[in-house]
Amino acid sequence: MNKTILEIKLKEISNIIESKYKSENHIGVLAGLSGISLFQFYYSKYLGKDCHIDIGIEIIDRSIVKINEGYSKSSCRLTHIRTV
Repeated sequence: MNKTILEIKLKEISNIIESKYKSENHIGVLAGLSGISLFQFYYSKYLGKDCHIDIGIEIIDRSIVKINEGYSKSSCRLTHIRTV
């Protein structure tokens, strides 16, 4: 994969994250807010720009708020089951 295609895909991923991360309820690294924030931090480092760091910080802040409010995986599953 050449660098141009990679950069286009990374930008697409970042744009999707920016528009949809507020609807994510899980905080995990593999499939949740923590992983999304890590992507933003590393994407910012890759670009050599700080613009995506702010989004990463905002996402981590959301994770901390969820933890402080008593986040639990089982409550998220129940919420998901109720909405399905």
